[in-house]
Amino acid sequence: MQLRHWPVNIGRAAELSGISAKMVRHYESLGLLPQVARTDSGYRQYSEADVHTLRFIKRARDLGFSMTEIGELVALWQNRRRTSASVKRIAQKHMDELAARIEAMQAMQRALQPLLHHCHGDGRPDCPILDDLARTVAVDARSPRSNNDPAPQHRSSTMKTNIGNIERVIRALAGIVLIALAATGTVGWWGWLGVIPLATGLLGWCPPYALLGINTCSVKDKSSA
Repeated sequence: MQLRHWPVNIGRAAELSGISAKMVRHYESLGLLPQVARTDSGYRQYSEADVHTLRFIKRARDLGFSMTEIGELVALWQNRRRTSASVKRIAQKHMDELAARIEAMQAMQRALQPLLHHCHGDGRPDCPILDDLARTVAVDARSPRSNNDPAPQHRSSTMKTNIGNIERVIRALAGIVLIALAATGTVGWWGWLGVIPLATGLLGWCPPYALLGINTCSVKDKSSA
């Protein structure tokens, strides 16, 4: 049996622990390994304890523990005053999460089984798998536009109200301009008829401006309907 000489370089540490040199550096950057020694030239030197820790990390990763959980497990492993309850709590939480994921995957499997059974898998274009996916998309697309959703009607009513308000403001401004021009003598007596569009704008009623042949309510005020 060949004797190992410690410490070893990163390549040898990776080989002995069964992980890549890149992952060794990654775990070190996460603080899962203590500060490793270096040579005068700056090369990392890994002790037997470091390689043992790397093997511990690899085994935990193989079991699906997250990096946060692995950090907690490494700290507990290196702490001689630990309690087994702390370790079990982490493992139990992880197992519960695995059980939930397994159940979700089994549900997906059960949903796929009948679709696969009915799909001929030949040269024909018809495929129940695609039909099922398309049906799901169509239902999702229709659901926001259900009859119980008042949002479209509310937006339409709000838009009509805004248009009506703009029309009344325009009529009132037109009346003010005509009255001002009549008061300064710029236009004739008919300028005083500006009181009509002014009144329609302020009060919301819309008689035709018949004397000038102009309908001051060319667009019916929808907000009052």
